[in-house]
Amino acid sequence: MVKKVIKIPLDNDSRIIVVFQRERNEIVNFVVVLETKLKDFGYKFYEWGQVLRFDNAHGYPHMDKLDKYGNKIEILKFDYLTNKEALTISIDLIKNNYKDFVKSFLGNNGD
Repeated sequence: MVKKVIKIPLDNDSRIIVVFQRERNEIVNFVVVLETKLKDFGYKFYEWGQVLRFDNAHGYPHMDKLDKYGNKIEILKFDYLTNKEALTISIDLIKNNYKDFVKSFLGNNGD
């Protein structure tokens, strides 16, 4: 099984992390994560926080919308998609909408 990790920078504060495993021509496992920087104002230290996570961890493609503490606040099932379709769609969806996702993430968490 071939495992691949790809980092896709979006801007100075946001990025996509893609991890997938392929067996022959099939995607068997994948995770696509939108991350943004979280600032600790006391120390001017940045830490990456997960905004969204697309994966097939429960046997089907789905998206977890997260809060700053890593808690799932919304789950959307994409069980009608193949893993390959979900992998491609999730990357495109994040690239095209990451600013809105990050704004919602930061705004809904007390900042």
